[in-house]
Amino acid sequence: MKRLMLTLVLAILVSGFSGDALSQGFRLSQPDEAGGFLTGMHPDATTGSGIKSSAMGPGVDLFIRYKLSPNFMVSTGTGIYTVYDKSFAWENWKITMFPTFETKFFIMPTGTRSVIPMAIAGLQVFGWKSSWKDAGGKIQTNDKTYYDAAFLVGAGLQFAVNEKVSFIVSGDYRYQFTTEGDEKPKYWGFKAGLAFNLRKPGRAYSRQDEIEYPMGEQELATLDDLFKEDTGKTGGRGDEDALSLLFQPEQGGTEGSDESTDQDLSSLFGAEESGSDVSPTSAEESATYPDTEIGQLMAKVDRIKSELDQKSRQVDELQAKVDGMGSLPSGKPLADDEFKSRYESARNLFMMKSYGEAISALGTLAASNPTHMLASNCHYWMGECYNAMGNYRKAIDEFQTVMGYRRSYKFADALIMSGLCYLKMGENATARSKFQELIDRYPDSEYAPRAMRYLGKL
Repeated sequence: MKRLMLTLVLAILVSGFSGDALSQGFRLSQPDEAGGFLTGMHPDATTGSGIKSSAMGPGVDLFIRYKLSPNFMVSTGTGIYTVYDKSFAWENWKITMFPTFETKFFIMPTGTRSVIPMAIAGLQVFGWKSSWKDAGGKIQTNDKTYYDAAFLVGAGLQFAVNEKVSFIVSGDYRYQFTTEGDEKPKYWGFKAGLAFNLRKPGRAYSRQDEIEYPMGEQELATLDDLFKEDTGKTGGRGDEDALSLLFQPEQGGTEGSDESTDQDLSSLFGAEESGSDVSPTSAEESATYPDTEIGQLMAKVDRIKSELDQKSRQVDELQAKVDGMGSLPSGKPLADDEFKSRYESARNLFMMKSYGEAISALGTLAASNPTHMLASNCHYWMGECYNAMGNYRKAIDEFQTVMGYRRSYKFADALIMSGLCYLKMGENATARSKFQELIDRYPDSEYAPRAMRYLGKL
């Protein structure tokens, strides 16, 4: 009874972890992978049982896995295991482990795209019965089911067969700590099987409260317009982008009329979304104005507007520096709850377009506890602020800082934002390299399809 109660407590702890993980952003109804193993369970001869070194019992295991980040997974599974006194056969006795449930954690250092190493740790809870042959050779089985639990640690390799199927081999060592007495049973477990990718395209690994599109949807749509094909309105010129059409000679109407001029200027200098303007250098280099009075006027207005934008950005940056000088961190790092509270407040400043204040708050917060799980997020949102202010170089610096962290929720976000900033500066080759890096490193990211579309148009 004591052993049964301990096993139930462990099961409750496992379910408690599942509930906490659920609150962190993944749903138990949406696993990332599912599969099965053929297993072998070998009793450790050091337990003093006198088992032959070749002894191993067969079994099967079914599992589902959830990917919490590019380098961390958790799985749960069930199956039936056997332990024999011979290799895949038994002379005198066997143990049948059923039902059995396992929760395992996988740490996966960065490997190649086709081979991924794994470190494994977990917990197994199971019921078991034993069978033996009596002196007359008749098989006897105890009627009572015993319940136990074991810790396990191990390692493995995952080989990608294709985008949907992987082959996994692993080994682990199990310590049955709930057994009464000083001599605790120990086992070696071996598994080989297949895992099937269940992720939908674009599904992210990060926590739910961190799944946010870089920039706004309207701003992304504005960038998409750079590549959008215009069919049915340009006489079949489907490969021309939307911006180039602004500078085509008018067909029809009076070229020099005031009404026509106003329409041309309003189409070019109408209301813009935050962060969607281009830098002065890229605007002057990429725009080709008609050699007419209207074209000269458009070029002059463009230059004045660019200068005003640049001055405005400089004012915002100076204000952010001034605000930050009086709030430099001192003393011990902020507690986790206070860090998260200030982080949400700083993000709200970004959402309200108070970019200078947001940069100051985020910079102070990141410096207060550089090892906090959200420290890299602070730099990411500082990059978003600089992007919205039109300072793409500073934005790229912040996104590069994110990539320097060992772990971050924002790796994929920072890569696509870097590519978009380079794109808006007219540095298409560098933008292309960032989009390709995103696809190579995080092919299952929610931003990978968008990066592929951009690459197809660059």
